[in-house]
Amino acid sequence: MTWWQWLLVVLGGWCAAAVIAVVLLGGWRNITDLLLGWSRGRGEGQ
Repeated sequence: MTWWQWLLVVLGGWCAAAVIAVVLLGGWRNITDLLLGWSRGRGEGQ
Protein backbone atom coordinates (compact mmCIF):
# COMPACT_ATOMS: atom_id res chain seq x y z
CA MET A 1 0.00 0.00 0.00
CA THR A 2 1.16 3.52 -0.73
CA TRP A 3 1.16 6.31 1.87
CA TRP A 4 -2.02 7.93 0.54
CA GLN A 5 -3.89 4.62 0.71
CA TRP A 6 -2.85 4.29 4.36
CA LEU A 7 -3.98 7.88 4.90
CA LEU A 8 -7.40 7.10 3.41
CA VAL A 9 -7.75 4.00 5.59
CA VAL A 10 -6.80 5.91 8.73
CA LEU A 11 -9.09 8.84 7.97
CA GLY A 12 -11.94 6.51 7.06
CA GLY A 13 -11.45 4.61 10.29
CA TRP A 14 -11.51 7.80 12.35
CA CYS A 15 -14.67 9.02 10.58
CA ALA A 16 -16.41 5.69 11.14
CA ALA A 17 -15.39 5.64 14.81
CA ALA A 18 -16.65 9.21 15.28
CA VAL A 19 -19.99 8.44 13.63
CA ILE A 20 -20.47 5.28 15.71
CA ALA A 21 -19.54 7.12 18.92
CA VAL A 22 -21.99 9.95 18.21
CA VAL A 23 -24.78 7.52 17.34
CA LEU A 24 -24.20 5.44 20.47
CA LEU A 25 -23.90 8.47 22.75
CA GLY A 26 -26.47 10.83 21.30
CA GLY A 27 -28.64 8.93 18.89
CA TRP A 28 -29.82 9.96 15.43
CA ARG A 29 -32.41 12.42 16.74
CA ASN A 30 -29.76 14.55 18.40
CA ILE A 31 -27.70 14.54 15.21
CA THR A 32 -30.64 15.73 13.11
CA ASP A 33 -31.46 18.38 15.74
CA LEU A 34 -27.87 19.61 15.60
CA LEU A 35 -27.87 19.70 11.80
CA LEU A 36 -31.23 21.49 11.67
CA GLY A 37 -30.15 23.99 14.30
CA TRP A 38 -26.87 24.61 12.47
CA SER A 39 -28.55 25.19 9.10
CA ARG A 40 -31.19 27.38 10.76
CA GLY A 41 -28.53 29.45 12.56
CA ARG A 42 -26.54 29.78 9.35
CA GLY A 43 -29.62 31.04 7.52
CA GLU A 44 -30.26 33.67 10.19
CA GLY A 45 -26.61 34.71 10.11
CA GLN A 46 -26.93 35.78 6.50
